[in-house]
Order: sequence, then structure tokens, then C-alpha cells
Amino acid sequence: MPDTLYDTDPHAWAMREADKLRGVARLHPKLGLDFPHLIEELDGMAGADRQRVESLAGAVMQHLLLLEHSPAKDPRRHWQSEVVDYRTRLRRALTGTLTNHLVERMDAVFDDAREAVRLKMAFYGEDDAAKGLPTARPYTFEQLLDRHWWPPAPGAQPQS
Repeated sequence: MPDTLYDTDPHAWAMREADKLRGVARLHPKLGLDFPHLIEELDGMAGADRQRVESLAGAVMQHLLLLEHSPAKDPRRHWQSEVVDYRTRLRRALTGTLTNHLVERMDAVFDDAREAVRLKMAFYGEDDAAKGLPTARPYTFEQLLDRHWWPPAPGAQPQS
């Protein structure tokens, strides 16, 4: 009988199967299976999924910060296009357990995104604008995924 968890939440499936293998390895160490490497592979799959959603969320946040704080005009449409693509990829990658993971990690993901944007703005001589970057995460999880939500442009009034 197929495991529906594999189809609905592969991340949760990989974590559960790794835990099962740990138990089997303790009870039956001489089965002839390469338990340590099987467990490592399943843990690696789950870890890669977590890294992927954090990376996509960070990319969305970086572009939202640039749209909101960078005075640059020419790359704005490109940044918007990137946000559309990253949001789509993030929504497709999220499962129940990965959503919970990302919600818990949002502040850390934002901190990394903010620092990356600060450095990128410095490359282009936008140090004064970079000083206005928020220190606390300004975007909700819902805004991160919302196809229709955009931050205000520099100098514009925030959306209600």
C-alpha cells in the first residue's frame, strides 16, 4: 500500500523514515543494511528541503527590501519579476512541515536577507538608503506568499 505522506509531505516522510531506520538499526544491527548511510541520506533530503524553502523565502525578502528601500529605478521591474518567480517556487515547495519550519525561521531568514541587501546596496553607493533598512522583520508569512501584495516604493505611503 503506497504511503500517502510521501505524496503529500515528502519532508515529513523523510524525517519519519529516518527515525524508523534509527529504531530498526538499534534493534537489528546485523541485518546487513547500511543504516548509517541510509539515515544520513534521508536526513540530508529533509535538510535540503528546509534549506530550499529558507533560500527561496530569503530571495523574496531581499527583493521586497530592494523594492521598498533602494532608490534605483531601472532594476525595479526585474526585482518584481524575480519576486513573482520566487513566490511561485516557494509556494510549490512548501508542505505542512516545511511551512511550520519556515514560520519558525522567518526572523533568522530576514536577518540574513537584510544583511545581503545592505551589502548589495553598498556595492551601488546606496549606503544612506541602506541605513533605512528595518532591523525587525517587516513582512508577514502571508505577505511573503501573496501574489498581489507589494511593499511601498521608496517615499510612498504604505499600503493599508
